Amino acid sequence: MTQDEQLFWKLKLFAYLHDPPDKCFNIYRHEENAVDYQANAGFTDPDERRYLSKLMKPADHYASAADRFVFPRRKCSTSYDGQEGSSYIHPLSSQPFTTPNDLKQRAESLSETLRDVVGAIDMDDWRTKFYLYWRRWLENAVTTKKEFAQYLSFSPADTRIPDHSIWNHMSATSAFVGCIENKSMNPALLLFQLGGVQEFIAQARSTRDLWSGSYLLSWLIAHALKAISDEVGPDAIIFPNLRNNGIFDMLHREILDGETFKHGDTAVMTLWECMLEEKGDYAPRLLLTPTLPNRFLALVPASKAEKLAKAAEEAIQKELQHIGDVVWTWIETTAAGTLDERDKERWYYQIEMFPVITWAVQPWLDAGACLEEFARLPVNQNGDDTPLQRLQNMLDLAEEWLPDDDRDSRYYTDKTKTKLNNPGILWSAHYALADAKLAARRNTRDFHAWNDPFYGLDADVHERELLVKDSLSGKEEVIGDKKFWEILHKLENGRLFPGRHRYGTMNLIKRLWCRSEVKYLLDKTGLEKSSYEQALGFDSVCDVACKNSGNSKGRNDEGELIPVNSYVALIAMDGDEMGKWVSGEKTPVFLKQLSHKAREYLEPIITGITEKELRRLLTPSYHMQFSEALSNFSTWLAAPVVKKFDGQLIYSGGDDVLAMVPAEKAIECAAALRAAFRGEGFETIQDILPVEESRPGFVQSMAGYPLVVPGPSADVSVGIAMGHCKVPLQMMVKEAKRAEKTAKKTYGRSALTVFLYKRSGEIIEWGCKWDDTESGRVEQELLRRVTELSRGDDAHLSGRFPYALAELLKPYDLEKVTDTGRERMKAIIMKEFDHVLDRQGKTLNVDQKKDLRKLSETWLKQTENKLDDFVKLFLVETFMNRQGGDD
Repeated sequence: MTQDEQLFWKLKLFAYLHDPPDKCFNIYRHEENAVDYQANAGFTDPDERRYLSKLMKPADHYASAADRFVFPRRKCSTSYDGQEGSSYIHPLSSQPFTTPNDLKQRAESLSETLRDVVGAIDMDDWRTKFYLYWRRWLENAVTTKKEFAQYLSFSPADTRIPDHSIWNHMSATSAFVGCIENKSMNPALLLFQLGGVQEFIAQARSTRDLWSGSYLLSWLIAHALKAISDEVGPDAIIFPNLRNNGIFDMLHREILDGETFKHGDTAVMTLWECMLEEKGDYAPRLLLTPTLPNRFLALVPASKAEKLAKAAEEAIQKELQHIGDVVWTWIETTAAGTLDERDKERWYYQIEMFPVITWAVQPWLDAGACLEEFARLPVNQNGDDTPLQRLQNMLDLAEEWLPDDDRDSRYYTDKTKTKLNNPGILWSAHYALADAKLAARRNTRDFHAWNDPFYGLDADVHERELLVKDSLSGKEEVIGDKKFWEILHKLENGRLFPGRHRYGTMNLIKRLWCRSEVKYLLDKTGLEKSSYEQALGFDSVCDVACKNSGNSKGRNDEGELIPVNSYVALIAMDGDEMGKWVSGEKTPVFLKQLSHKAREYLEPIITGITEKELRRLLTPSYHMQFSEALSNFSTWLAAPVVKKFDGQLIYSGGDDVLAMVPAEKAIECAAALRAAFRGEGFETIQDILPVEESRPGFVQSMAGYPLVVPGPSADVSVGIAMGHCKVPLQMMVKEAKRAEKTAKKTYGRSALTVFLYKRSGEIIEWGCKWDDTESGRVEQELLRRVTELSRGDDAHLSGRFPYALAELLKPYDLEKVTDTGRERMKAIIMKEFDHVLDRQGKTLNVDQKKDLRKLSETWLKQTENKLDDFVKLFLVETFMNRQGGDD
């Protein structure tokens, strides 16, 4: 490493340490405390500290301007004590994270903890040292089990606007430092996306295939992220959150295995061993759950932005080629003598054609040029609450509305104090410009004609046979001939490649790259083979069905379990309006993100000038904190919740989840995933998600310290495709995604939709809002009550009830009823309901009948409900909980 490169990483670490993590406990002495931590990290020379401090000042000012508001001097000062009014505030929902009363009295003890856990990092390689501070300082501190150490994760960066942690501000500052060129700030935003994701994942015949496709994409995007972080640091990745990401950690095993850490009183182990031990039995799943989305945002130096984007692109292609080499060697050896050079050429041609990569770079502009370009975006053309107007309101507050005498002259261009001097505040505008560029680039699609170059139309009979298309994609030509596939079909008694299906390159890689025999991924994880295989021990679809009530009816001639209830469910969950959260359109009200003192000062000024509610500006730390919240859910909560309902998680990338569960548990599992996402208590997962009612949006999980999750202001929509265990899995995945889109479009988001595929060919589509609406609460209770009364040995409601009701109501064409006929139709529905209830519920007592009638009438009163959903609710329930038989 050159001297300039060493200085680059040294400066980044110094910037990361410019504020101490315990700053909020003693703001007036925080610079002295920072010197202590800097000295522990090797910055012992006062002259060097002064020199580095001068170099990093522009970045500190940029980060502060981007993250905070330009508060008036000495008017809003707030002493942090962790209590309401001066506590950390949730970045989305404005909920306070209060701490024990005596937290501040433990400040010295917490400072000692912070010093103790980093004192052992002593090396000459400043890049490695920076990575270890960024990756482990927080985690080492909060997992020490010392009293109150866990609350260090929510130490606010600024006590006046405490909605982002000091750890995120430290990262933002060091990221901006990486953008200093010739002693001046020259940052750019890089947006990068890997396309073709959903289509590739859906090409699957087994649950392991679904997982493998998802994991391969996360694995590839991790290499793109590493290509950038190796050059400018992992802190430069604004989203997704990389700290504590198992896949990203695996790519740094060499560093983590090379550094020892004293664990407890006596044990000395490598950091990698320590990290695995901290996670316990969950460690293999943490490493092997696909948790990285296909899109990322990085803050990079403008002069290197395009070079870094191309490096990320090349890293994906290089890694995929490397995986292809390993898998090719395995199949060539396994089916010796059946493949030739033409197959090899086709193999690598298909690898080269697979990744669909787009990226866009937005250099930082001065205020005038930035606002001018921002104003031209379509999103700013209509209405008076545009992103531009929101930004302008905050600029006006700082430049016009604050009393002249209160303005802090350090933040303005001259003595008139009418223009801010730092364009860091324009983060939201620059992000919008980058996003618009990427969207334009993706819309200008590069269509490469799929052309197998090795066999022409005049090929002989043998060659034409080799033009058979992939059984799953229908696009790529298969690799190998009949003889090759005869060998593969016999592997593991036909279980590895069942049936007569044949595949092209990418679906062969998907099936093989993760297998322990191939050894590629096993070697990368460093896990014992038994732990690795146990973590990847995915149930078959029939095995999942057998986890419905009643278990199995034995085994068939092939040795497969025969389920009593043969229905399974694919759950597709997706966050609602995530684009608006990420773009800043849904950021919370500015005043709600302030400490009591800051709010008391600013509220009269704002309300005296405008009746509009000013919104919190989009900032780098908001992006980081939001990304961290999504990552916490996908890393720590999604898999345990799905497992609780006897299902298996296939993918969990932030707000996007795909899982398979037994049919009867699908709706409850979906509701539990939503509760975990929002940080709300949910009765059946209290052992996984112990949530305090006073702190929604914050959870305590197996991470060992409190975590922020998206919270109650955010929501999700869920689609469930429910079908027989023999229904093609590829179709089920696509239908689950379609159901999720229906939940958003037809039911207005914050909703659940079920597509039920009966073996007879009939399709039932039903949906509802979540249970925190009146309609949702009634539907959930109706489902629960009908299940309770119609299942078990003492069932009082006949299984024929939903069919009889559907038959009677079918002639009314409920889906075609107009608003004018709705009231009359509701009375008819209740008459028919009473009739069926009397016939099919003869052993129901008076109170049970009255309860069902009351719930039904309440549901029908909700004007937003579709009348045909009333019948479908009961039909879906009976198929979820069916006890044998087909349709």
